[in-house]
Formats: sequence, C-alpha cells, structure tokens
Amino acid sequence: MRRSRLISAATAAALSFGVTVAATATTAQAATPATAASTDQSAVDALHAAEALFAPTATPFDSSGSAGAGSALKPDPTTTLAALAHVVGQLSGADRRTARAILARPTDGSSDPYHFGWSKSEIKAGHATCGPDLCVHWTDAVGGADDPRAADVRDADLTRGAGNGIPDQVDYTLHEMEHVWATEVTSYGYNAPKADNKGENLPDSNTDLPKIDIYLADVGAAGYYGFCAPEQNRRQSFGFCVLDNDYAPREFGHANTPLDNLRVTAAHEFFHDVQFNYDSAEDAWFMEATAAWMEDEVYPTVNDNLQYLKDSPFHYSYQSLDLRDRGYLSTYGSWVFFRFLSERYGRAIVRTAWQDAVGPDVYSLRAVELALKTRHTDLATQFADFSAANRAPKSFYLDGGLYARYVRRPVLTERLGGAKQTTKWLVTSRMKHLTSMTLGLVPVKARGHLEIEIVGPAAATRPAARLVIHKKNGSAVVQRVRLVRGEATVRAVFGHASIARVDVVLVNASDRTTCHRGTRWSCGGVPTDDSSVFHLRATKVA
Repeated sequence: MRRSRLISAATAAALSFGVTVAATATTAQAATPATAASTDQSAVDALHAAEALFAPTATPFDSSGSAGAGSALKPDPTTTLAALAHVVGQLSGADRRTARAILARPTDGSSDPYHFGWSKSEIKAGHATCGPDLCVHWTDAVGGADDPRAADVRDADLTRGAGNGIPDQVDYTLHEMEHVWATEVTSYGYNAPKADNKGENLPDSNTDLPKIDIYLADVGAAGYYGFCAPEQNRRQSFGFCVLDNDYAPREFGHANTPLDNLRVTAAHEFFHDVQFNYDSAEDAWFMEATAAWMEDEVYPTVNDNLQYLKDSPFHYSYQSLDLRDRGYLSTYGSWVFFRFLSERYGRAIVRTAWQDAVGPDVYSLRAVELALKTRHTDLATQFADFSAANRAPKSFYLDGGLYARYVRRPVLTERLGGAKQTTKWLVTSRMKHLTSMTLGLVPVKARGHLEIEIVGPAAATRPAARLVIHKKNGSAVVQRVRLVRGEATVRAVFGHASIARVDVVLVNASDRTTCHRGTRWSCGGVPTDDSSVFHLRATKVA
C-alpha cells in the first residue's frame, strides 16, 4: 500500500460538509465530441434555460439593493444567450423561431417578444447617437416603458449645464461605454469587440458603419442590470448589448447611485462583448468571473461586485471554483480568484488566459493553466495559495479588509496544549475538485510547536496543503506544506503569546476532467478527482 500509515475511518472523526460527490470518470485531457443525440438534447436544454430566464415572473429590486421579497438577485442572462446562439442551427420549427426571438434586438419589435423588444411606436420614435466606437439607441415614444428620463441639462461632454437635445441618460451611457472601451481595449490591450452594420443606419445616427450597438430598455423591471448577446453561430462573433434605461432606485435600490450602477454594468457587459471576439462559447464561470473582476478594474471605488462574495470561495470553499450553479451566482463569486492572480502577476494574466482560450480545443481551466505557465507556475500551486489567502484576506489582498466579513470559520476547531495535547486522526469528507477544507487549531499554552501529520490522496490527483498562521497582532503568514506521495509531517510555531490560531488548509487542486458530458463544470465535463479524502492529526510538542 502506498500510504505509510493506514487510518481507520471507523475510528476517525469526520470533517464533513455533507457534500454529495459525483461519480468519477476516466481522465481525458482532450475534448471528446458529443454524440448527435446529446447535441440535439443540449440544444433543447439551452432553449429551455433561456425561456425560463426570460419568463415574465421577475421581481424588481427592493430599496436595499437586493431582489424584492420572495425573489433572488437575477443572474446576467449573457452566458445563457451565448449558449443559445451556438445551438440555434440544431433546432427546428417552432423551437428555432423561439430561439431567434429570444436572441432578437429590441428594435426587432414584435419579433422580440421575450427580449425587451420595443413596441411599434417606440421603434418609430427611435434614435441613435454615436461616439468613435459605439452607438447608443433609445426611444422617446410618448408613454413608452423603455424611454430614458427626458432630462437634458448637460452638454454632450456632461461638463456644462447646456442641453444638447439628447437625454442626459443617453449621454451618460455613451460617455461611460466609451470610457470602458478606452480602458479595456486601449489601456488593457484586449481585442476590440467585433462590430456589425445592423443598428447604426438610423436617420440621426450620424456615423459611418460599423459600430458596436447599445440599446436602452427597461430591463430593471425584470431584475436585470443589462446583458449582451452574440449574433453568430461561431466562436468569434459580433453582438449587441442592452442596458437599463435609468437605473432608478425604485428598481435597483440605494446601495449604489444610478450612475455607479450604469458604470459597473457598462464595464461588465462590454467585457462580455470583448469575450465574444475571443471565444463566445467559453465556459460560463470563466466569462462571468472575469467580467465581474473587470468591474473592479475599471471602476475600483464602486465595489458592487462585493455582493457576490457571499457566493464565493470565501464562503463556500467546498464548492468547485468552476461550478455554474443553478442560480449562477457562484460564477460571479469566483471573480476573487482572478483578483488574487492579478494582484500577484498583474492584470495582464487575465488577458493572457483569454488569448489562450481562443478556439474549441482549449477550455477555461486549460487556458488559465497555460497563462500561469508563462509565469513559471501552475494552477494547482496558485489555487492552493489562493485557498490559504482566503483564510486571512486582510493580509493577502489589497482590499482584503472589505472581504473579511465573507470568510467562514474553520469546519472544525480544536484547542491544544492544555489537557489535550493531540487530536484524533481526522478524516475529511470527500472533496470535489478545486475546493478546500480548513481545520483550526488554537494554542492554550505560551510556548511550544505544533506537529501536523497529513496523509492525502495520490499525488496524481494534485492534493495540496497550507498552514495559515494567524498572529495576535492581526497579521497572518502562509507556510507551504510539501506533500511527498500525498504525505507530509510539518511543524509550526504554536504558543498563545503570539499565535492566535493555525489553520490547516487541505486542498483538492485537481483540474482533470472528461469533457462534453453535459455537466455544470468546465467544458461540460465530468471531473476525474472529485473523491479526494485527507487524514490528519495534530499534536502539541515542545
């Protein structure tokens, strides 16, 4: 037997999150094509997901900024629309007509019954105003639900009190979208979104084709900040975006100003349009996590993406980083992983990952792995370091003080050094890929060391461990643990005069998977190593 010590699960204590573990599958590094039958079913599933998302049952936001009573914050529909755009050709008859209606632009009117289509009168009263790169479309139909506030007290540069004949909300939208373009494309170096020639040829558009189209509609009434959609059944696609027409507090609450809500939505949704020109069929978690990360890059003082940390690895470390859950909100919470990487390696690490993600043969986790390889490291190492940093964000993130409230306590905490000198052998529950689990150890004597014995799974499954030493002065340091064939014995300073707690962070850092199996993880795959189990014992020594 590989292990030097055989631990009996019958006599060990369990560190259990009550996680249900999926069956494992044979490892496959390359993507495996889906069968025709599964492809047809996946197309129907994508259609049903989009229909459900746009069903007219939304509840507006309440005054606190969260969703109204009995409703949850609604996810960005962009990735659902992107998934649908790639399977339209596999649908037929009424299903195909429904899909095309969901993917229609607001100016398609009656052809857009699901998708915030403008009425005939709104289309007739439609306008467009354009900047160097984008056009904003709006309507001023009398009594229309989608018209922006009519206030016009600013000039086109929004600097002086002289109206320019265009509602200020339109001017603000164009101004912020052009700022986002200048930041994400010009400053950060991402490829510009693909432009088209579909929307700019209105009488007052005053532009040369092509441009990127932004439409204003009352999406806030349905619980959305905005969304974008690709329009080609191809990986590098052009698209359009729809933003709310006013970001009114009655719909979005008072957590942010209407202008700040517009700003972070512009940064997030425009980055989706950027993504469409890299790979519009990429994994949803990667698209949403990097878009939520981008909000904070472009507008670092708004901090709207903090709301997603309650669904992040800070709070649910036992949930796989790349899971697209039923509410989709964990895909937003994963943005903090890219914050960790960008603070360590610079924001260009995310651009490198998107460049590596181009094409059908490299899915999200593989793209991140390739990007990290250029920095002479790997995903397993960085995910383990990330899991450790999340135990003490004040010490390891620039804005860690804002993150600390979302950190959960260790799953089990033991006090050692008084009457109790050692723990039993402890056994974790089965751990899914890209998750972590923490045991807290608190000293009760002023001097001594802590000896920790770890017996983990096979090295091929990429197990990892870290010690996070919390000091009484409020700081923390990380001690890496070197596992040899999955095992280690490690010591750390352990006296209550200076040490408040030592966290033992156990990590399943595997990203091995068998792709195209219709799951909610990266590449729709079945993870190979979703049954990792660790055994450990801690002892207070001299």
